[in-house]
Amino acid sequence: MILSTWLAEDMGIDRILSFDMGGTTAKICIIDDGKPIASRSIEVDRRYFFMKGSGLPVRIPVIEMVEIGAGGGSIAGVDPMKRITVGPGSAGSDHGPACYRRGGTHPTVTDANVVLGRIDPDRFAGGSIRLDAKLSGVALDKHVGEKLDLDTTMAAFGVSEVVEENMANAARVHAVERGAELEGRT
Repeated sequence: MILSTWLAEDMGIDRILSFDMGGTTAKICIIDDGKPIASRSIEVDRRYFFMKGSGLPVRIPVIEMVEIGAGGGSIAGVDPMKRITVGPGSAGSDHGPACYRRGGTHPTVTDANVVLGRIDPDRFAGGSIRLDAKLSGVALDKHVGEKLDLDTTMAAFGVSEVVEENMANAARVHAVERGAELEGRT
């Protein structure tokens, strides 16, 4: 969030929505008037994901942000109603996404991004980790594509759409809770 603040300032933008997607979570923060919104307390371990007041209040100075279970390692699947789901389960660091070749067999957001060409398997982590796009495809086919009669690319696209919409919804809720309005920019 601090880097986002600095970049926005460098570009002459005083109001942005900062986004950071890691392995297990995505973090979203509103930066207004060139500063991240701060608070003297934070709510942790919310019982109901989008319900303010359903968590444990902790009184410490913090940068206001929301975290959701939507990282590169978030596992994708299909629920009994034939809907694509992403998270909150994660492939973890031991097995990781299928493309890591460490024993992971369930498709993740990273696997979907490899299939869609958003992550170059030969240049991941500066080329120090070689990813296996075929394993990504196998995992997506088995756990998403076959269940919904989708080819590999469409299964990957479906996973991507679901996780992106989850993150967009979290950003909207975060903005509403702080009385901010999100505006699109092209």
